[in-house]
Amino acid sequence: MEPTLHYGDLVVAKTQAHYRIGDLVVFAIGPNEVVVHRLVSGSASKGWTTKGDNNGQQDSWTVKNSGIMGRFWLRIPKLGYAFLWTRENPILFGLALTLTVLLIGTVARLRRPRIPPTLADAVSRGARLPRRGGKPVGELLLLAMSAFTTLISSIGLLVLVSKQLFLSPAALLSAIVFFISAVVCQWLYQRLVNGRGLAEPQASRAVLSAYCWDVESLPESDVVEEMVSARALRDLADRLRIPIIRVGSENEGEETYFTITPDGVGHRWMVRGGHDSAGDVEPSLLEMADEPDLL
Repeated sequence: MEPTLHYGDLVVAKTQAHYRIGDLVVFAIGPNEVVVHRLVSGSASKGWTTKGDNNGQQDSWTVKNSGIMGRFWLRIPKLGYAFLWTRENPILFGLALTLTVLLIGTVARLRRPRIPPTLADAVSRGARLPRRGGKPVGELLLLAMSAFTTLISSIGLLVLVSKQLFLSPAALLSAIVFFISAVVCQWLYQRLVNGRGLAEPQASRAVLSAYCWDVESLPESDVVEEMVSARALRDLADRLRIPIIRVGSENEGEETYFTITPDGVGHRWMVRGGHDSAGDVEPSLLEMADEPDLL
């Protein structure tokens, strides 16, 4: 198609209700080959004869009107090379994409945190909670296996789609495995990381254990704000890269999680045992649940 198009260009086409002679169109001539040629004769009812601008002869095939994917709309020079590489190397592309995401996440977490002195002093006198936070080893292994299965099945599905084997048995099997593993992975993630479906205080421990230190007493703060959930406190600590401290009460199952932001404001989350998924329940509601009915 030179000089109109060059090898490696990315072509964007638009579907049209009608085509006419002279249109530069995109169509498929086989399961794995897409062609961009110009309509030189024919009609929508009888079919179209095509020809490349740089070819001396017309194409030997006839293209049905329903077989045209669209009319040429936009050309992006050289970007097609990237798509060709991903199509020819889908596994390497998947691995490169995964490593890029991990690298960006790692670099983002390397920024220097600003921990208030009172919070740093409390942490220095406390004991770090195990990052696993009492989470069952079996469920953690199952989460890792389901995440790995999701990644592998998605790469396999990408390979089959790149070869235009959309409805092959292997593609359908890969799609089923991907869906099941993704659902299992999401369910376990919500349970182990967000405490979904767990009773307190296990739910808050699941949410906050990776950020927590056990201390004997809370540091003083002039302003203290109550958090609406354990996840809200975790998101705050993760965003500012500050630790969370935990103090248990004399009553079994009652715990207080606390942190101080660089502006000196304290943030507290209090939990009581026996409540399901208290990570989403406001403390005031927990207190109201124990008050007698005045009516």
